Amino acid sequence: MYQWDFTPVLANSDMLAAGLTNTLKLTATALALGIPLGLAWVALGVNALLGGALSAYGVIPRSVDGLRGLLFAPFLHGSLAHLTANSVSFLVLGWLDLPGVWWNYARVTFASALGSGLVSWLLGAPGSVHIGA
Repeated sequence: MYQWDFTPVLANSDMLAAGLTNTLKLTATALALGIPLGLAWVALGVNALLGGALSAYGVIPRSVDGLRGLLFAPFLHGSLAHLTANSVSFLVLGWLDLPGVWWNYARVTFASALGSGLVSWLLGAPGSVHIGA
């Protein structure tokens, strides 16, 4: 009777699975960083087209209406230089954090946005509007 040896096939399939897993991780990382960053760049363009009208949705200190800025301010930036600087740091720090558990990245990103927004709301100058991360 003839005996089949599947060892090379299994080894190749394990390598293929590892490659697919790495590709999926890379894709997930790119999406997790690209989607919020893309939203910020789109918001910058729309805000420029609207003459800065979206900036009113930033954090307005000690104002109930200003609390909506906790949601919108991280995506709003005052200039191309501001968003470019934040994009570089977001990509570098996000890339370093994401290979671990995605939940840590989500938790840290959410806590950073919420925490900085609350500090701006509590300590910001009266009558000012704070935008950007």
